[in-house]
Amino acid sequence: MLKQCYHWLKGYLKIRLVGYSPERFINLCKNKNIIIWDLKSFEDYYEMHILMNDFKKLRPLSKKTVTKIKILEKKGFPFAAHKFKKHKAFVI
Repeated sequence: MLKQCYHWLKGYLKIRLVGYSPERFINLCKNKNIIIWDLKSFEDYYEMHILMNDFKKLRPLSKKTVTKIKILEKKGFPFAAHKFKKHKAFVI
Protein backbone atom coordinates (compact mmCIF):
# COMPACT_ATOMS: atom_id res chain seq x y z
CA MET A 1 0.00 0.00 0.00
CA LEU A 2 2.79 2.40 0.89
CA LYS A 3 4.64 1.65 -2.36
CA GLN A 4 1.50 2.40 -4.37
CA CYS A 5 1.16 5.79 -2.68
CA TYR A 6 4.83 6.54 -3.33
CA HIS A 7 4.52 5.58 -7.00
CA TRP A 8 1.38 7.71 -7.38
CA LEU A 9 3.03 10.75 -5.77
CA LYS A 10 6.14 10.47 -7.95
CA GLY A 11 4.21 9.69 -11.12
CA TYR A 12 4.61 6.55 -13.20
CA LEU A 13 4.28 5.36 -16.76
CA LYS A 14 3.05 2.17 -18.33
CA ILE A 15 5.37 1.39 -21.22
CA ARG A 16 5.61 -1.18 -23.99
CA LEU A 17 9.00 -2.57 -24.97
CA VAL A 18 9.46 -4.03 -28.45
CA GLY A 19 12.65 -5.00 -30.18
CA TYR A 20 15.67 -7.17 -30.60
CA SER A 21 16.70 -8.03 -27.03
CA PRO A 22 14.17 -6.94 -24.39
CA GLU A 23 15.61 -9.36 -21.81
CA ARG A 24 18.97 -7.59 -22.00
CA PHE A 25 17.17 -4.26 -21.60
CA ILE A 26 15.52 -5.48 -18.39
CA ASN A 27 18.88 -6.69 -17.05
CA LEU A 28 20.47 -3.32 -17.81
CA CYS A 29 17.61 -1.59 -15.96
CA LYS A 30 18.37 -3.76 -12.95
CA ASN A 31 22.07 -2.83 -13.12
CA LYS A 32 21.23 0.91 -13.36
CA ASN A 33 18.83 0.65 -10.34
CA ILE A 34 15.78 1.51 -12.42
CA ILE A 35 12.65 0.24 -10.68
CA ILE A 36 10.30 -1.86 -12.83
CA TRP A 37 7.09 -3.47 -11.61
CA ASP A 38 4.09 -5.32 -13.09
CA LEU A 39 6.27 -6.76 -15.83
CA LYS A 40 4.15 -8.76 -18.27
CA SER A 41 5.45 -10.79 -21.17
CA PHE A 42 3.43 -11.15 -24.37
CA GLU A 43 4.29 -12.86 -27.61
CA ASP A 44 6.14 -9.97 -29.28
CA TYR A 45 6.57 -7.39 -26.52
CA TYR A 46 6.78 -6.63 -22.82
CA GLU A 47 4.66 -4.23 -20.79
CA MET A 48 5.79 -2.73 -17.50
CA HIS A 49 5.43 0.21 -15.16
CA ILE A 50 8.29 2.60 -14.44
CA LEU A 51 8.74 5.79 -12.43
CA MET A 52 8.59 9.05 -14.35
CA ASN A 53 12.07 10.12 -13.16
CA ASP A 54 13.62 6.86 -14.38
CA PHE A 55 12.14 7.21 -17.87
CA LYS A 56 14.88 9.64 -18.91
CA LYS A 57 17.51 7.00 -18.14
CA LEU A 58 15.99 4.53 -20.60
CA ARG A 59 17.10 6.16 -23.85
CA PRO A 60 20.76 4.99 -23.79
CA LEU A 61 19.64 1.51 -22.73
CA SER A 62 17.13 1.40 -25.56
CA LYS A 63 19.78 2.31 -28.13
CA LYS A 64 22.22 -0.21 -26.71
CA THR A 65 19.72 -3.09 -26.91
CA VAL A 66 18.01 -2.02 -30.17
CA THR A 67 14.55 -1.80 -28.60
CA LYS A 68 11.75 0.72 -28.90
CA ILE A 69 9.75 2.14 -26.01
CA LYS A 70 6.18 3.34 -26.32
CA ILE A 71 4.29 5.11 -23.51
CA LEU A 72 0.85 3.57 -23.05
CA GLU A 73 -0.42 5.39 -19.93
CA LYS A 74 0.65 8.23 -17.67
CA LYS A 75 -0.57 8.09 -14.08
CA GLY A 76 0.13 9.81 -10.80
CA PHE A 77 0.01 13.17 -9.09
CA PRO A 78 2.26 15.14 -11.50
CA PHE A 79 0.02 14.26 -14.44
CA ALA A 80 -3.21 14.91 -12.51
CA ALA A 81 -1.88 18.25 -11.24
CA HIS A 82 -0.94 19.26 -14.78
CA LYS A 83 -4.54 18.70 -15.92
CA PHE A 84 -5.86 21.01 -13.19
CA LYS A 85 -3.17 23.66 -13.59
CA LYS A 86 -5.69 26.42 -14.29
CA HIS A 87 -7.94 25.31 -11.41
CA LYS A 88 -5.47 25.64 -8.52
CA ALA A 89 -8.20 26.11 -5.91
CA PHE A 90 -9.79 22.82 -6.93
CA VAL A 91 -6.51 20.92 -6.47
CA ILE A 92 -5.89 22.43 -3.02
